[in-house]
Amino acid sequence: MHNFVYNYSEKTCQCNIESLYNYIHFVHEQGKMIAEDKQEKERVDARNALEEYVYDLRAKLSEEDQLATFITEMDKETLCRTLDDTENWLYEEGEDCQRQVYSERLTRLKVLFDKILIIDL
Repeated sequence: MHNFVYNYSEKTCQCNIESLYNYIHFVHEQGKMIAEDKQEKERVDARNALEEYVYDLRAKLSEEDQLATFITEMDKETLCRTLDDTENWLYEEGEDCQRQVYSERLTRLKVLFDKILIIDL
């Protein structure tokens, strides 16, 4: 059984409505901030994944016992040029893109690499 205290004064009623409104507003704003934080984390994670892929692939292309022995010099140059272009893009106009843009760039880079690797093997 719940105990309710009814105070019929207009001032108390107004304060309770304001408190309820403020609480609802606070919860709503907090939810928006949580969603924005999640979206930003996903964006940064996608950017970092692209950047990491560029560095890892470049390292594998430069080490003789890694990918460099399996692909032609021309394909290696193509990949290195693409990696350089991607890295430059990341630090210039790609500095603050949406998550989807980074994901698409990463996918295109992986597709290019897979094509070259399949052709050369």
